[in-house]
Amino acid sequence: MNQRPHGRLRYFAADTQGAVAVLFVFMSVTLLGLVGAAVDFTMYNMKKAKMQAMVDQAALEIAATYKTTNAAQRAQIAQTRIRGAFPTADVSETETSATFSVSAQATMPTNLIKFIGVYTVTVAAQATAAPAQSNDTWEIALALDNTGSMSSVIGNLRQAATNFVNVVYNAGAPNVKMSVVPYVAAVNPGLTDMTHVDMQAQSVFNGSWFSGSWAAYNTGCVQNWNSGSPPPPPGTSSSGDSSGDASRLQDILNPFRRFAREMFGFAPAYAADITPNTIPPLSTNAAGPDPNGKSFQVPVGFQSLMTAGNINFGMCDWLVNPSLISHYDLFKRVKNNGAAVAWKGCVEARPSAVEISSAGRGGAQDYDVTDAPPVLGAPDSLFVPYFWPDEPDRNPSTWAAVAPGPYASAVGGFHNNYLADATIDPGFGWTIDTWSPGQQILNYNGANAAIIKESYPDTYGPNAGCPDAVMRLSSNAAAVRSKIGALGYWYNGGTVISEGLMWAWRSLSPNAPYADGKPYAASNPPAGSAVNHKVIVLMTDGVNGLASNGDGNSTNKSDYSAYGYLGSWRLSGPNNLQTFDQASAFFDKRTLAACANAKAAGVTIYTLLFNHSMTAAQANNSANLLTQCASSPSNFFQATDAASLNAAFNNIAGAINHTRLLR
Repeated sequence: MNQRPHGRLRYFAADTQGAVAVLFVFMSVTLLGLVGAAVDFTMYNMKKAKMQAMVDQAALEIAATYKTTNAAQRAQIAQTRIRGAFPTADVSETETSATFSVSAQATMPTNLIKFIGVYTVTVAAQATAAPAQSNDTWEIALALDNTGSMSSVIGNLRQAATNFVNVVYNAGAPNVKMSVVPYVAAVNPGLTDMTHVDMQAQSVFNGSWFSGSWAAYNTGCVQNWNSGSPPPPPGTSSSGDSSGDASRLQDILNPFRRFAREMFGFAPAYAADITPNTIPPLSTNAAGPDPNGKSFQVPVGFQSLMTAGNINFGMCDWLVNPSLISHYDLFKRVKNNGAAVAWKGCVEARPSAVEISSAGRGGAQDYDVTDAPPVLGAPDSLFVPYFWPDEPDRNPSTWAAVAPGPYASAVGGFHNNYLADATIDPGFGWTIDTWSPGQQILNYNGANAAIIKESYPDTYGPNAGCPDAVMRLSSNAAAVRSKIGALGYWYNGGTVISEGLMWAWRSLSPNAPYADGKPYAASNPPAGSAVNHKVIVLMTDGVNGLASNGDGNSTNKSDYSAYGYLGSWRLSGPNNLQTFDQASAFFDKRTLAACANAKAAGVTIYTLLFNHSMTAAQANNSANLLTQCASSPSNFFQATDAASLNAAFNNIAGAINHTRLLR
């Protein structure tokens, strides 16, 4: 007997034998289809995004080079760019009198949905670009984040930035010049004119981490800081950068030494050291007697505090670092295989008006976020050599001894301990203060062998965390590509975006130290004249901030940077920064101030956030910062992977050249 279909279904439903197994099979197939669809859909979207980026790049490059290529060559560009990533793709290139279009499609095999009968899907993309029509000139600075967080994606940056260079130079040659500014927590501007560099410790913060700090106490004294309480925690009393009686001795002495220099015209030759000698044998002067009748030998240039019996000084006498200390001099006293370690070229951020005023000095202005030229006679306008101090032979968490050498997390210690801690002639009557947080200039004695590494990614020594030098404006596209292709990533330090932005601006400026850019007036010439465009492309993958190095267990708190340590007087004093969050907010403000000043001078700013590993909160903060920094909200771009990074650089290239995607 034949049953109608719905009758058979009722019969099937009524038969419960094996029902669970049948249901399981049915649901398994369904679930597999759903999961497979999700997986394959994700893969499809990734492939499509990558193809779209390749098609965009090809269309822009063809539009940029149409004056120097023929139709066959332009078709070949499309084939080469796309088939490099999609070898079997069908690629076509079409042209009109004003536009150039590229389309591509490729078949992609499925992985899981083939189990439900879908074996392939088609990925397709199309783009149309219009070429520039201008006699304008362009000066473009690429400020590229080279911090350690870029380690896994530095290849993506190299490729995307190289594609950008190809598009821009092909469109504008010979009317394009470009600079490349690698930045981390500091920048290496590659300065060659040493009159722009403060080698005489005239700038307000040159040597301030060391000057006036307490180096040693009288031998045999038992420190007593508060009615029999134990010695203070590391860095809270012996540091010249902390609060307390006489701890800012240099603040008292500096105005007098600078006044004397101005009154008597004291200006040592650049080659001569002005930092008192720290290389044995040391000349000394007699000091004392102290309240207990003891006398001491004090190395020339150092000071002594005869304070025995004074609870405010731990009941001891103290040997105090000189007030005049030049970073440049200290490099010559760090020896590696018998030779002095050369200054690599990184510089510290110039001081702000607030910082200059806090030192009681006139002529205060924001040098850190302007392109005001360095001028002899205006010491705070000069650039101070970056010098990451040798850090103690201690673990900051336990204060247990740690031998100098590369940092190892399993052992602990400070991040940049490259010299054995100081010793002093016992006949002088002093004992080195082992609580000193890396402010001993006696460490730099020319005898202790330094442990130095200056190539990325891990570095140690006074040049630790100092990246490769800035490449100045160049019309040589091959040289720019070579510079980008050699970019590395540098661990430790942190990220100071404002310094990357500032050195990008200075590379475009008509002012020293480079003076490579055209006058600002060329950006706003009379009607009908060619315009010179000054452009900064600022890329970062992170947030402003410093890396922890000892944190609350040490005075420095952080790694070194263009603004020194978080625990230095510069940040904790005039800027009143105590925490890492406060430091990040401060650096954000300096970044926005730098962006505002550059835009006011006529510089166009594009910003690019490469969010490949940030938290939602970090991404939101960075997006807000970079949107405000950019010349307009539409000049801010965000990328999350290689394809979108390429697309962002391509879109910026098109906007700069007025070679634009029309799709």
